[in-house]
Amino acid sequence: MDWKFLVERKLSLLFDEFITQGQIKKVMKEKLDANFGFDNYRAIEWKVAYILKEIEEANRIVKEFYLKQGAGFLKSLIDKWELFINELEKISLGISKKDYSNISKEKLIDELNKLKRAYKNISTALYAPIVIEDLSDEVIKERIRLYKPGKVGEYFNILTTSEKENEGTKELRSMLKMAIKLKKGRDIVTDVKKHIKEFGWINTRGFFGDVWSEEEIFERINSMLKENLINRLNELDKYAEKVKKDTKEVLSEIKADKGFRDFIDITKKYVYFRTHRMDVFVKYGFLARPLFKGIARRINLDLEELWYLFSNEIEQAIIDKKDFSKVIEARRKGFGFIRSQEKVVALTGKELEKYKEEHMKEQINKDITE
Repeated sequence: MDWKFLVERKLSLLFDEFITQGQIKKVMKEKLDANFGFDNYRAIEWKVAYILKEIEEANRIVKEFYLKQGAGFLKSLIDKWELFINELEKISLGISKKDYSNISKEKLIDELNKLKRAYKNISTALYAPIVIEDLSDEVIKERIRLYKPGKVGEYFNILTTSEKENEGTKELRSMLKMAIKLKKGRDIVTDVKKHIKEFGWINTRGFFGDVWSEEEIFERINSMLKENLINRLNELDKYAEKVKKDTKEVLSEIKADKGFRDFIDITKKYVYFRTHRMDVFVKYGFLARPLFKGIARRINLDLEELWYLFSNEIEQAIIDKKDFSKVIEARRKGFGFIRSQEKVVALTGKELEKYKEEHMKEQINKDITE
């Protein structure tokens, strides 16, 4: 079985469970009415991979949908995901305002499952945007080759760049503004507090971590002071307009019709959405921390320890008072997360090493001598 390695990303076990549950074929069909999905997923010591055949099959199916329905099919997916995001946001915001110190075991589990279900819906978007990008790569480059064969790389980059700012860019803009104020000798303590409140969640990837401290923000700002801050901020301000202008010129040069222009519009939305969906997973998980902290207190764990349990194990700890301390200890030393359809497994210790030896042995190029 051939796996395709995608990215190395530090995610907790619970986060992995939450964001992969919706991408299996059964759920994709139910939630998106789309008959492609990914029944298999693994993250072995942060290294994320999918089965190559499932990727190829998904690429084929998505291309068939596009050839029959055009960009409308791709837009329908984005529209459904936006509804799922709104649902997760509503639930997470509700959780963020509640006190979970005196709540029944049953209510605690009910709240956890409600959050998990909301994640299930939007987790249908975990890998699908990457499949859409593969389709975009083929369609857009084919069009450019037809009219401007010597400009494929340059024009492709322009047509697949989104002018919409993601959260990381918004955070950078805020940092630049504070650095400019500090350079002018103005007080920014209030600005730093506001910045942390608005963007601190960015530092909590995969459920791990905590918001930046004020000291950390000041350190980052001080490291920026030697730069031409105003120029950088101006570049950000002008970026969106430049992307729009360049896109308009390229579309004109390759004689794009309405159908192709619609395809470019939706492609740019997917390029933005690929980052946005991960921001959604992280931000609303952070907002739900009052629930996670309430659970951790109930089962005598700290928050960091909770991230190493599956949701069903959390339920067992709450209802049956099952002790998972040794399980957590083993997983903190290193774990592998494997999903096969609805079944999730965590590998640790010798079992993890055996899996790595049998399934992840590096191919050695015998032509390389050093």
